[in-house]
Amino acid sequence: MTASEGKARHLCEQVDWTRPELAAVKTAANPAAALVQWFSTSARPRHLVESEKKTAICAYLAEHYEAWRAFDCGKPNALAAMSLDDMKKPRAMSAIPSLGQAWWATGDERHGAAFEHFFHATPTGGIFNWDNFNGCQGMLDLQAYMLLQDCPALTADGRIAFFDHLITITENAWDTHTSRWHHLMLGPEGHNWYLHGIGCLPFVGLLFPEFRRSAFFIKTAVGVMEEHLRGHYKDDGGARETSLGYQIGSLHHMWMFYLMTRRNGYPIAPWFAGKCLRATMHLLRLMTPNGRPPSFGDNGFVNGWLTDTAAIAAAATGDRECKWYAERCRTTRNAVPAEQPGALPYSAFWSVGLEGALAYEAIRPQNPNHVSVLMGPSGYAALRDGDAAHSAYMAVAAADRGSIITSHGHTDIFSLEIHAGGVCFVAEPGCVSYGTSDGRNYDQKTEAHSTLTVDGKDQLPIQNEWRWAERVSPCVRRWISEPTHDFFHGVHEGYYHHLADEAIHARKIFFAKAIPGARNGYWIVMDRLVANKEHDYAAFFHGITNGRLDGAGILLEKGVARLAILPPANTGLRAEAVDTPGLRAFIAEKKLVPAEYPCFAFRRRAQDTCIVTVIVPLGAGETAPTVEELPVRVNGVDMPVSEASAVRIAFAGQTDWLCVSHKDWDAELEFGPHRMWGLMGFRREVRDGVTVSIEHTMADGTCGR
Repeated sequence: MTASEGKARHLCEQVDWTRPELAAVKTAANPAAALVQWFSTSARPRHLVESEKKTAICAYLAEHYEAWRAFDCGKPNALAAMSLDDMKKPRAMSAIPSLGQAWWATGDERHGAAFEHFFHATPTGGIFNWDNFNGCQGMLDLQAYMLLQDCPALTADGRIAFFDHLITITENAWDTHTSRWHHLMLGPEGHNWYLHGIGCLPFVGLLFPEFRRSAFFIKTAVGVMEEHLRGHYKDDGGARETSLGYQIGSLHHMWMFYLMTRRNGYPIAPWFAGKCLRATMHLLRLMTPNGRPPSFGDNGFVNGWLTDTAAIAAAATGDRECKWYAERCRTTRNAVPAEQPGALPYSAFWSVGLEGALAYEAIRPQNPNHVSVLMGPSGYAALRDGDAAHSAYMAVAAADRGSIITSHGHTDIFSLEIHAGGVCFVAEPGCVSYGTSDGRNYDQKTEAHSTLTVDGKDQLPIQNEWRWAERVSPCVRRWISEPTHDFFHGVHEGYYHHLADEAIHARKIFFAKAIPGARNGYWIVMDRLVANKEHDYAAFFHGITNGRLDGAGILLEKGVARLAILPPANTGLRAEAVDTPGLRAFIAEKKLVPAEYPCFAFRRRAQDTCIVTVIVPLGAGETAPTVEELPVRVNGVDMPVSEASAVRIAFAGQTDWLCVSHKDWDAELEFGPHRMWGLMGFRREVRDGVTVSIEHTMADGTCGR
């Protein structure tokens, strides 16, 4: 028996020959060839891109997208030239849908020949290169086939080889992988593995009911999808896995699943679309000025990364705010061919098809009033003064860390990402390749993030890249957001070990926003520490652009945009440049330019203390303010800095005072020339008099839990 005959026989063994419509196929001289002909000519349930409307779709693409009119065949040509050994490498064929797109765009039959070559050249099951996530591979393979159905170069034998592969990888995805996973490996609800493991099951189950297990595939896939969305997302729409980039990938799968079931009338939970939309909004509310989620954990970042997420959600639901976000995000992408504003972004078209594109085009966007936000249950906050590309923006991570389900998170509690003037100044560029390299060992550590360490230790012990010896659940104690200012107060116990090294870290951030009559907004960060003995504390800042020491502070620069990170001048606190073997390994493995990824730290040895830094975006030619720490009296009693912190920030023509009591009761606060009541007081004076006067008491704000 030849390899082709073996594949034909195996394919026929997977068919439900009791179906009446297959009677003639079953008795044909070559049942396998008759079967694939049947697949190509009989009515099919609807797929994401409507192959039966190819002419109309190609006309729409040509009218709206420069990327289609000048189609880049680089990806499909690289696939076609791939050797047998290369095609078997992990995820080597992730771009296989581009073969189908290239056929539609160019009419070159060689793309169809290249597609079937993959399945001819390997024995059944010999080209499964996504391992645990073979379900995703099958989904991508099917997307290519659905576009290549009318390609003359796709022969009967090629179709047989493909469908034999498709049904085999679908069974493999369930029988060999997903159904055998264990909660001790994946965590109590499996985080995102189940979702990505069954990628092709619902598509095969819906599109090809002739296979004997198709009904099972769609039913079990619905169960996985519904349970993932029901059990894996918190009340604010954030995923339990607490890695925002992975949430983007999960949502992509769920939206495509939703569109397929809706288009074909397959029943799923009535709340499915609503929960998907809430999870989408979670990401969009945290959006950075350059159109992506803040980079915490294993994310990395790409400008405009949220474009497709927002556009697909809008096309699927008609949500007007999602369209606003999609239109806003698409303007931040790099090197994207010209597109028609208001039309569906080209990169999202292949996930929603013509129906989705027309639905998107008809939506009138609605501005969501993109303001500061706390996502308390999942543990993220964004402090911003507008929605423009040049707006001041700071993201804070306060998500649970440890155990299993946070495996794509890092020990980065209270880490910061900072943008101003159209530049990302402080951020993490993502992890290096998974494994046990020196760079990977470094990138999960606390010192690799813009947060604080105690005695150089991590916030919780790391056992390996997917496991922690302990678990830490930060608490957002207070969140206040008003037109003039934001205030964040979080605390965690990662450095607290009873009857041993007992230390508690709280990070408080006051954001003085840009308002009429005053300079641009800036942040005051207060790291309060209380302990049972002296420790070495270090507050790290990781720049993502050129930076240098500037006096006692830090100056980050890109073009005319600058960001100063300043300690109070009268405290003796000075920034130091950081250069460690782990940092050097990370830079080398990530292929970063060392000068464009500078790291600095403010260090202090103390028992109880508060390390204060003022983070100020500077305009062209603007000098940095002077920062002075002030003594504080609480109810007439002098307080150490660990119990109350106050600073005076003097700009040209503007002076600000801030006082924050670290006590848990309202009190009379005396600092500088001011006397206020509560837990916090802020006062701004300009040449013409007082501009802002703020007092907050214990009753103000909300909590994150």
